[in-house]
Amino acid sequence: MRVRELQSALCVLTILSGAATAQILEPPRPVEPQTFVSLTAVSAPGADSLTSRVYVIYRIERDFFVSVRATDSTLNAPYVRKGEILVELFDSTDISAAREISHVVIPDVRSEPVPGERFWHEGITSFVVPAGPYRVFFEATDKESQRRFVHPPTRIRALSGGRHPFALHGLAFVGPRTDDRIPVDCYGNDMLFSAPRELLVACVPPHDTTSVVRIEYAIARVEPEEKSGTTVAADTLERVSLIRGKDLVIAGSSSPPAFAFNDASASRVAYFFVPLRTVNLPLRNYTLTVRVRSGSETATLVRPFRNIWPTMPASLKVPELALNALRFITTEDQLDSLKSGGFERQRENLERFWAPKDATPGTALNEVMAEYYRRVDAAMREFGTLKEPDGTMSDRGRIYILYGPPTRTERSLQPSGGHTETWIYERLNRRFTFVDQDRNGTYTLLPASP
Repeated sequence: MRVRELQSALCVLTILSGAATAQILEPPRPVEPQTFVSLTAVSAPGADSLTSRVYVIYRIERDFFVSVRATDSTLNAPYVRKGEILVELFDSTDISAAREISHVVIPDVRSEPVPGERFWHEGITSFVVPAGPYRVFFEATDKESQRRFVHPPTRIRALSGGRHPFALHGLAFVGPRTDDRIPVDCYGNDMLFSAPRELLVACVPPHDTTSVVRIEYAIARVEPEEKSGTTVAADTLERVSLIRGKDLVIAGSSSPPAFAFNDASASRVAYFFVPLRTVNLPLRNYTLTVRVRSGSETATLVRPFRNIWPTMPASLKVPELALNALRFITTEDQLDSLKSGGFERQRENLERFWAPKDATPGTALNEVMAEYYRRVDAAMREFGTLKEPDGTMSDRGRIYILYGPPTRTERSLQPSGGHTETWIYERLNRRFTFVDQDRNGTYTLLPASP
């Protein structure tokens, strides 16, 4: 949905505006971890019966690396961020079994972070090691400041096909693939919200002649403090072709990372993809169960996951805060009703409120809702003052939330009248004039001209 269409949709909502007011809420509790590094390690059978291949997938916030002036003209960017990523495997005796150092070079068009936005550097490393338990060591170093970050220990058991002949190894959730690239998600063990995804699985088939398998999968929604959940998606795939005679490798060194297949006629490992019905799953906790049958042999894979929305507006992460921001487009009685109950009840109330306004009801992402809360974030950030840090409580914040950024802004300073700021919305044929009479940053909306 285009921004202009979103603006139109939000303007329609102003007919619901009420005079509701509410207190400033406590700082939001994050729905998902706000760490700047995501790391996951998975294993698949190696080419022989004794070895295993370990993949370490990582995602680190780009701003960890300091931006400096670029001196290399081939980068085609005025700034660059440089650093190193060290990934190392330690065995059960704490001896290094494998390590890799990769150099980070990120061209950038700006030197400072963009307020309200986050950017990432992603990568993937693979090792072939003997089967057994390992500790994954991950270290990032910024070249300019020499600051270091060491991820908490991650442990993995590398399994070989010889000891577990028909075990399933869920490697990663992957995005839409091409003939030569299989894009890999870098969200730990979790899945990108409102996106079509497949699970890439590796196994050693029970028979050398096995070429197709039968797959059943189910996705269960798991509520807090529950061990089992309600099935929300399921499918049966009668004849899924196995990808044999191939070796799974890393497709180049660019970010974001991707897998690719190389010819390896002697490989014992087979791969397949499980297409998942995930685009309409809301932000919740889930358990994915995959059952594969080949003749009389059966293997099962269970994988818990969450949906991750990396660009989720901050004001949407806590239902109480998100509901409070609806005071501009609801009546006071409606808002009181929406805010009843605890965290889960409020989240469901919020989703029900926005559902009729969703331009794409076939997906979990409600674009109109997302645009509204992006405006709430911007209003909080841009229009706060020392006296009132929450910019949504200001007149400019309210107008910005309801109408979005103006087509143009006119400013003037009157010797006796303070600062004047006029927002012009050309497409809507609307003008809003604000006056900062005391010149302290507090702008008041003037009554509309007759």
